[in-house]
Amino acid sequence: MGSPNLTIIPQKKAPSLNEAFYQETWY
Repeated sequence: MGSPNLTIIPQKKAPSLNEAFYQETWY
């Protein structure tokens, strides 16, 4: 939970790549 905005922006561009980064950063 450092920069949720940075994680939400790429989520719309690359949901596949962000999914791995999202789980590694938030989980």
